[in-house]
Amino acid sequence: MHKGKLILLVLAVALLAGLAWWRSERGDDPLAEGSEMALCPNLDVARVAGIRTENTAARQEVRMERDEQGVWWLVEPLEWRADDGVVRQLLEIAQHGRGVPAPDLEPEDAGLSPPKATLEFLERRLDGSERRHRIAFGANDIGPQRMFALVGDPGAGTLVRTSRAPMALLELPVHEFRDRRLVHAQWNQVTALERRGALQLPQDGEAGETEAPPPWPLDVRAEAETDGWYSSDPVRVRLDPQALGLLLRALTQLRARGFYDDSPDETKSLGLDPPQFELTFELGGGDSFSYRVGHRQLAPDEPIPEFDDLDWLVQLEGRSHVMRLDGLDVRLLASPLEHLVDHQLVRFDRTQARAVTVELDGRRIELVRPFGQWLVPSEGGGRPADAATVGDLFTALERLELLGFPWLTPQGAGPAVDPGAGGVVGRLEVRVDGPDGELVLGGEFAAPVEIGGVRGRPYRRLGEVAFGLLAEEDLGRLLPDPSRLLSLELLNLDELRQSEVRASGLGRTRHWVRDPQKGHWTAVGAELEDKRFALIVDALLRVRAERMHTASELGERGLVETVDVELIAADGTSARYQLGRAPDLDPEGVFVRIDGTLARVAPAGYERLRELLDVR
Repeated sequence: MHKGKLILLVLAVALLAGLAWWRSERGDDPLAEGSEMALCPNLDVARVAGIRTENTAARQEVRMERDEQGVWWLVEPLEWRADDGVVRQLLEIAQHGRGVPAPDLEPEDAGLSPPKATLEFLERRLDGSERRHRIAFGANDIGPQRMFALVGDPGAGTLVRTSRAPMALLELPVHEFRDRRLVHAQWNQVTALERRGALQLPQDGEAGETEAPPPWPLDVRAEAETDGWYSSDPVRVRLDPQALGLLLRALTQLRARGFYDDSPDETKSLGLDPPQFELTFELGGGDSFSYRVGHRQLAPDEPIPEFDDLDWLVQLEGRSHVMRLDGLDVRLLASPLEHLVDHQLVRFDRTQARAVTVELDGRRIELVRPFGQWLVPSEGGGRPADAATVGDLFTALERLELLGFPWLTPQGAGPAVDPGAGGVVGRLEVRVDGPDGELVLGGEFAAPVEIGGVRGRPYRRLGEVAFGLLAEEDLGRLLPDPSRLLSLELLNLDELRQSEVRASGLGRTRHWVRDPQKGHWTAVGAELEDKRFALIVDALLRVRAERMHTASELGERGLVETVDVELIAADGTSARYQLGRAPDLDPEGVFVRIDGTLARVAPAGYERLRELLDVR
């Protein structure tokens, strides 16, 4: 490397090392330079208990205080919860605001006699004393981004140049300091709600020219129960958890679009006396809140706006303030009962299910799970159910929904059909493990009906009054072919746990035992492994059906040329079944009868076993 370049490189490294040492000595605080200072020196923001803002030009003063729970409240010029966002931005100014001292200027030259605006923070110290931090803002500095401010009390403060950003907050009107949430509650703490009233929208046209539609009734009473929310008025019916969740969130997180009047002379012209509807909700701790919702009455010559453009207003019970609401919020609060009703046939956790029964039109399917496996009940106690078919049935139970609840519509608007007049013609029953014992869920089917070209079955969940409509084509998913319910795997034994196999037929019996050390199967009375038997032992231990049948299909002769098989395990338990032919059912097929079940199976194992029995 050239000697001159080497010297420059050494000097550069030394310069960087010296700069790093200097920065480590002075720290990263820009105030250490003396070029900047905090607008609120030595303020502990966590101990700020009060804030005052004054806009001199607008003659507006706002005072806020923090209560013992840490909530900020407006106390002047009115009492209201303060907007958390505005408070947070004001505290950001107190914590991070900086200014550059301007010692050569006088307050009069900086537009601080009087100031444009003032910002004060009240700090309550650990020793119980109080200290006020005052910032007065004056004229703009050169350029629109900076202005003059006086940090501290008049006559003793420090004149600085600082950012003009705080003025955007101090010039806000009073209502922008107010929290727009009507109440502060958690939606999942609501235990009951009640809505009374009707939705009557203004009608366009001359009086008598257009007949106004009847008001839409909104009356409903709903309460949270152990297994979900239910309406008790006007009819008992389960409510959809998602739809109700939207309504509860709208209730507890309702925000005013604006503030209409804090002390109106009267509320009749505002559509609040009486309101279009009133909505009350209760919390688990006993608190309750009530909204009165309506819209400002229109003048005779005033054009009729769209629903969302109406001047929707709300008043919280116990307070005189009237606030504006967004039309979308009104739509949520006035959700018809039909939109809140649960459309799912039955709600349950399939892992807790213990039995399922479906009966309709003379058909019946039944499944039980006494232990870990689903069974189809039979005389022998139950046969394993087919896992795929059971899975499809549970998926249908979890996903099938009613088309609607036509019998919930306002009086006179629904179909002239009494779904319960013909009596109950079918049922769906799901038994599940509950916290206090077994629960029976499901519902009842009524006779088929046709509404609006749709044919279906009225369905009423247990414990409810209202019928919904299930499409006829969906019934097949609830009533699979009973022959598909049984598992095609009729027997599946672990060879390592078996010790003996006995086979008898046509007057002869053979007996094999398994050597637990070598794993070989040997015919009783022989010493060497029976390799021919070893080829068919898997087929004897694992029996799978090709097709399920019923005993009535056998015909008069039943099974012929039978071979009885007994499998004995090392612990003494045994399994038995019979193989044979059924000439009346299928002359070429081989069938098995096991635990009351009849099925056609692959013929290879049967034919080899007959060869070993030597009965041909």
